[in-house]
Amino acid sequence: MMLRVLFEVDGLKIDTGGFYVDVGAHHPRRFSNSMFFYELGWCGINIDPNQGIKALFEKERPNDKFFEIALGDKITKKQFFTYNEPALNSLINRNQELLNTPYIPSGQKEVQVSNLKTILSDNLTTSIPTPNFLDIDVEGFELEVLKGNDWNKYRFSYILIEQKVRNFESIIDCPITIFLKNLSYEPVSRNHITTIFKDFKK
Repeated sequence: MMLRVLFEVDGLKIDTGGFYVDVGAHHPRRFSNSMFFYELGWCGINIDPNQGIKALFEKERPNDKFFEIALGDKITKKQFFTYNEPALNSLINRNQELLNTPYIPSGQKEVQVSNLKTILSDNLTTSIPTPNFLDIDVEGFELEVLKGNDWNKYRFSYILIEQKVRNFESIIDCPITIFLKNLSYEPVSRNHITTIFKDFKK
């Protein structure tokens, strides 16, 4: 809803379609930042290595594309660590982080890792449609996803990204914020653990 307001402030109509990329999509509806826009007629690309959710996306969001892979800064293969809460699954071993919580490991597997610039170049024949946004929630691997894009070719009006910091002031010195600031993105809003960055490149 905060993103909706930001688009409206920019004078952009969001009920006539748009484009998103949802990295770490997790589920068509649960914890989704893109479902609201899909129901307005937007479409986009959803990416998540969790097994079994591709069928859910194909059923509930048939106009979207879905890729059952992980994203990082380069094309490779990595171990994917899973837990009894799928929203916590990650390319990072979180076993120590989750000690003394209700969340326990449920296994690990090797997954294919691609990068954002490859996904976009393979699926877009023109520049990114507007309005648009990029949503990244990959449980600690967000910076690597950002590094895997060609920012000279593919820019998003807004980037929604999970940052586990205490308040808005703490965002400023985070590696993600520094990386995006060098690309002319600035944080403009925050809700719980999601920060919204806006493209200020002239």
